[in-house]
Amino acid sequence: RVGAIQGTVLDADGSTIYNWFTEFGLTQDSTDFLLGTTTTDLKLKSTTIIRNMESALGAAPFSGIKVFCGDTFWDKLVSHSKVEAAYERWQDGQFLRDNQLETGFPYGGLFFERYRGNIGGSAWIAAADAYAIPLGVPGLFQHIMAPADFVETVNSRGMAIYAKQERMKFDKGIELHTQSNPLMIATRP
Repeated sequence: RVGAIQGTVLDADGSTIYNWFTEFGLTQDSTDFLLGTTTTDLKLKSTTIIRNMESALGAAPFSGIKVFCGDTFWDKLVSHSKVEAAYERWQDGQFLRDNQLETGFPYGGLFFERYRGNIGGSAWIAAADAYAIPLGVPGLFQHIMAPADFVETVNSRGMAIYAKQERMKFDKGIELHTQSNPLMIATRP
């Protein structure tokens, strides 16, 4: 699912099988938040993301935008002077005392959330990166199941899980085989 957000299809070893932006000759929109600069106008950066999202979606409705953040991006964002100033008087500074790692927070029309997913200690979203996605867009993300690679599944609809069993030689037991073939895609960049 993170691959769908990033526009990639990854192999089990983490290598890229497809980069959808390359495959379709598209350029991924990018906004540098310049979080290391205290004078950066983060509301303006957020507005840029919102406008780019509106432009890419055209007339499609959406209910909000969530930004999944890597650890370094997150740390710099929550400690940025503009964010701290915005929440300083909110419920007597409760935001500054709370642990945002668990809940995320809204700022500038976006909802920021720290993304914790990783495999073997390798983060799925790089520490300095963040990805914005629109919420509530009908049919934007598709979860498609491909059929198994068995003769009896040719030209059939894919199922979530396939399981087969086969007797071992000399009735020494049963071999089990299971597989699932999901493809998560975003139907728009």
